[in-house]
Amino acid sequence: MTNTRRAAMDRPIKNISNRIKGKLVFRVVLGILTAMLTMGIVLLLLAYSWFSHSLYDVYKGNLERVASNASVWFDDGELEDIIREGADSEAYREMQAELINYCKWQDLIYISIIMPSADYTQETFYFDVVYNADIEQYEPFSTHPLQDENYISAYKRIYEEGSFQETVTKSSRESDSPYMTIIVPIFEEYNDETEHPEVAAVLQIRDSIDEMESLHTEFRMRALAATLLLSVLTAFLYWFFLHHDVLQPIQVIADETDRFSANNEPAETKLSEKIFADDEIGRLAVSIDEMEEQIEQHLTDVKKLTIARNKAETELELGAQIQSAALPAKKESIAARPEIELASYIRPAREVGGDFFDYFLVDDDHLALLIADVSDKGVPAALFMMGCKITLKTLTEPGRKPSKILEEVNNGLCREKIGDMFVTVWLGILQLSTGRLVTANGGHEYPLIRQGGGEFRLIRDPHGLVLGGMEDMVYKDFELQLQPGDTLFVYTDGVPEASSREKELLGLDRTLQALNLTPEGRPEELIGSVIDTIDTFVDGEPQFDDITMLCVSWRGPAGEQANAGQST
Repeated sequence: MTNTRRAAMDRPIKNISNRIKGKLVFRVVLGILTAMLTMGIVLLLLAYSWFSHSLYDVYKGNLERVASNASVWFDDGELEDIIREGADSEAYREMQAELINYCKWQDLIYISIIMPSADYTQETFYFDVVYNADIEQYEPFSTHPLQDENYISAYKRIYEEGSFQETVTKSSRESDSPYMTIIVPIFEEYNDETEHPEVAAVLQIRDSIDEMESLHTEFRMRALAATLLLSVLTAFLYWFFLHHDVLQPIQVIADETDRFSANNEPAETKLSEKIFADDEIGRLAVSIDEMEEQIEQHLTDVKKLTIARNKAETELELGAQIQSAALPAKKESIAARPEIELASYIRPAREVGGDFFDYFLVDDDHLALLIADVSDKGVPAALFMMGCKITLKTLTEPGRKPSKILEEVNNGLCREKIGDMFVTVWLGILQLSTGRLVTANGGHEYPLIRQGGGEFRLIRDPHGLVLGGMEDMVYKDFELQLQPGDTLFVYTDGVPEASSREKELLGLDRTLQALNLTPEGRPEELIGSVIDTIDTFVDGEPQFDDITMLCVSWRGPAGEQANAGQST
């Protein structure tokens, strides 16, 4: 085997090894950290939401109790009596003193007794006790504009909807001094004639929530730090266990692929014996063991094939020899037969193509016609092509049907699968004495036929799957009865798929037109007409597929048509 071939086979294995070494550890660690951080952030958000609501409820509940206790002082018409006596009365001064002490004792910002106007545009302050010197304190019984929509809405719910408590909160995002205000109604004096006493005024108690905001911030910072620490710790522990169960076995596999790419020999100790794991890693080790054995066998087979082909030294020489050997040389024994006239043509897209054709005598009265197209190009396709051609020719024996031959070849190719290559095949066996043609089609192009002096037309014979695609496929025979002068034309997909400069395909219609340009043309002339049509159509555009054609004309038993022409 040449060094070039060995290097080409080494490259994929080395690339796999490098990718495993260079990226796997980083991706695993990054993936674990990302997963842990994502989960931690989600839990952090849930915990923060729960903490915020709980803390808010605690603050609100405490301030509600303070407001409820203060509102008791004004029940049973107490507020109405104080208002009637005025701000200079003894009762007003005593209540003012009580509110001041209560505001200091509860550490509140202010306590106010307020009466909003009927249209909620103004509010009258009966009492306004301020503990914070930075906040303006209103004079008793003074009236001021009401503009805050939050307070207007709270007043409406108390006076119009019968609410017993409202809360107005301003966070640090809305105010430089965040606060919470509790508003409760103070009712007029209750008596037996009053089923639902009217609201005389409202009691407002405001407290700072700076401490609550600070607790929020502190919780966020501590929770975030804990999340980061826990994520890193969890990722490290997970990576520690993952390193033993995954990364180390993969490193063993990577080392083995490096070793095999350098030596091209299976290891003395198989990977499956080094890696004891009943999981995907273990199955991968078994697969690599099998791959090494198959590659070794493949190299042995290629070496034998190289020796059989006169020990070609370069892959281009090997491919050229295989391509040349795959094509039938001019066979005088067939050309001399008066019953038929044959012509063929092949134009590889590269130095070595994947198309091939053949024709040979199965016995003295049966001629085999074969055309095929391997799915790949170049040397691998040539090797595959040669194997297919030899197998097809070997199995085409007297009395065998084309369908059975394709079935056996297909099963053999599937069992000895090489890469993803497959081959399309059209095989026909012509009885020279009668013109009876039996064919089978394995995914190949439909043949074209000219009968009775008419024009060429398409024959839609039964199609089977390509050979090498799936094992145990069934193929069908198709029979044609040729008459003297009938001509059959078979080809590969490179003919209808020839592409012009405008990326337009030649197509089957133009192919038929080219054949019908010479209504009575002989096989050599017909193929020449198609070649001219293709060259004119592509106009120098490089071709990307092989072009192969085989044309046969049946003259009748022992050249009946030719003899009739000579007698005339």
